[in-house]
Amino acid sequence: MKIVQETPNLLILRLRPILLWIIAGIFVPVGLFVLTTLGKATTFTCTRTEPTNCQLVASGLLGSQSKQIPLNMLQGAKVEEDNSDDGNTYRVIILTSSGDIPFTSYLSYGESDKQAIASHINQFLRDPRQTSLIQKQDDRLLMYLFGGSFVIVGFIMLMAPVVTCVFDKTVDTLTLKRQGLLGTKVIEHRLDKIKYV
Repeated sequence: MKIVQETPNLLILRLRPILLWIIAGIFVPVGLFVLTTLGKATTFTCTRTEPTNCQLVASGLLGSQSKQIPLNMLQGAKVEEDNSDDGNTYRVIILTSSGDIPFTSYLSYGESDKQAIASHINQFLRDPRQTSLIQKQDDRLLMYLFGGSFVIVGFIMLMAPVVTCVFDKTVDTLTLKRQGLLGTKVIEHRLDKIKYV
C-alpha cells in the first residue's frame, strides 16, 4: 500500500495491484494465441478416384487452411521428434516429391497417435486396392481448455480492484473503497471498533 495523504487527523492508503495487471496482460494474449493458433483439427484425406489427390485441412477458431497434394506426388509419411527438457514432442511429416509438409504447424505429445497416422498413410500408398484414406488429429479440446484457462485467469486478474483505505479521526471512521471493473464498493467502520491492523 502506498500512502496518498497523511495528516494528524487523516491517513489515506491506496493499493493498486499493478503486478497482477501486468501478469494478466501476459496471460490473456498467451491464452488467445493458444486458442487461435494451436487449437486445431487437422484432417488428411486421399482418394484414388478422379480426381486423384490428397488434401490437408487444418480447422480452428479463425477458419480453415487447405493444401492440395496430387496423389502421384505423395511418397509417404514419417514422425518428427523433438527432444527437450520438458519431454519429447512429435508431429507427422508428409513426404512428397516437392518437399516435406508438416501435418500440423506445431509438435505435441503422443508419439503413438502420430505413428498410427504415419503408418496409415504409408499403408495406403502400399495398397493400391485401398480407394480412400482419412486421417485426423484433433487438438482442439486440450488447447481450448489450456488457452481458455489462461484467458479466464487473466481476466480474473484484470478485475483486481484498487483498494483505498481512509482513516479519518475527525469523523471517527475507516472507509474501505474497492474500485474495479465490476463497480465500486464502499465499507465504513468506526475507528474505535478496530482492534488490530
